[in-house]
Amino acid sequence: ENALRVLEVIGTYDEAIDGGERNQYWEIRDERQRLLQSGWMMQGTRLFTILRSQLHKALANTAIRSGVEVVVNSRVSGATEDGTLLLESGERLKADLIVGADGVGSAVRNSLGLTRRVVDLEDGCGRYRTPQDAEGKSLEYWNGGRRVGVVPASKDTVYLYICCPAGDVAGKLSPPDKASWKASFPALSSY
Repeated sequence: ENALRVLEVIGTYDEAIDGGERNQYWEIRDERQRLLQSGWMMQGTRLFTILRSQLHKALANTAIRSGVEVVVNSRVSGATEDGTLLLESGERLKADLIVGADGVGSAVRNSLGLTRRVVDLEDGCGRYRTPQDAEGKSLEYWNGGRRVGVVPASKDTVYLYICCPAGDVAGKLSPPDKASWKASFPALSSY
């Protein structure tokens, strides 16, 4: 809900959710399809799932309409406290705002000394996209330390995510060991 409100304020909402899937229902089930929880995530809130590329495009278009110059393929090496963005090419760009959304090893955050500590949660997770319809329902399945999420992203695409503890060697393989995951979640073998 908070993210949607921000998109509304900056004028990106309609374009961002266009073609996305409004999730009306969220439930958690075990590996045998028994319901563990339902509805708690949807109380008084809107939940849309959209493709990440759709969100990026909508944000870029809004920025361009606002007069922002968008430059891609420019690897960032850091930033300074006075609002200068440092590129690996040696170029220095003055900015009104720098957003360091560049991941756990953020060059922007690290260059400004903002990292207090990084804690490895020792879980592994992967995201996948598949052409299938999940009918507006977001589902998460649990079996021991393993979790599988099935979240609709558009009318004909779902995001799948799989998570497991660090000690689950078979679960963490990349690409994942499908036989191992199907054994944990036989009802999801069609994915």
